[in-house]
Amino acid sequence: EELQQKLVCALTQAIAGDDVKVISRTIQEAEAAGVDDKDLQKAHDRIQELRKQAMLQALLEAAEHKDMEALVAAIDVAEKAGLDEEALSHARRKLLELQESERQAQICKEVTGRLASALVGDNQEAIVAAVAEAECTIGLDPKLLEDAKTKLAELRSVKQ
Repeated sequence: EELQQKLVCALTQAIAGDDVKVISRTIQEAEAAGVDDKDLQKAHDRIQELRKQAMLQALLEAAEHKDMEALVAAIDVAEKAGLDEEALSHARRKLLELQESERQAQICKEVTGRLASALVGDNQEAIVAAVAEAECTIGLDPKLLEDAKTKLAELRSVKQ
């Protein structure tokens, strides 16, 4: 009886903290000593709460650091654990933003490559097409576009 009382106190102290390992170890000791289930349940609930907080923190950090791989993993873990929909919704929106940003960066890289290739030659049609595409591309280096327009103007003036 005295051991159980001490372990209930130890559980209460552990629950007041935020160390899952300490709470888990105290639960094991309390279970072994036959501590009442309602006291044990509080400790189990606290562990769940701490794990959800950790998942939420992982979601927020991955979103903040724009780490798509970590964000995907954090969302997956949080979904399986039943984290609240508001937090998941925010993380999913951030993931979509990151994916769109990555897609835009890839498009920009491809368009930049085509524009640079067109500038190597003197084919006006290729430069015109590459410039037209580049003008519609978000995030393209404005200097490269300006260089292309300048070269096109030079080619046109030589041709006339």
